[in-house]
Amino acid sequence: MKHTFRLFPIALIVVGIALLLSKQGVITLPSLHTWWPLILVAVGVNALLWPRASRRCAAAAPVVR
Repeated sequence: MKHTFRLFPIALIVVGIALLLSKQGVITLPSLHTWWPLILVAVGVNALLWPRASRRCAAAAPVVR
């Protein structure tokens, strides 16, 4: 049985929990304006290394007009 790893939903949950804890004063987060380029690069690397199967199938399918 093959397990598919879904990075985006897990990352979204982790970011949401971190923002909630920060809002409650439990943790302090570094400011986002210094880290947004790194986050953007990480998303791009993720897209290059692990392309979605739907993109591969769509590229191989013939276009019908």
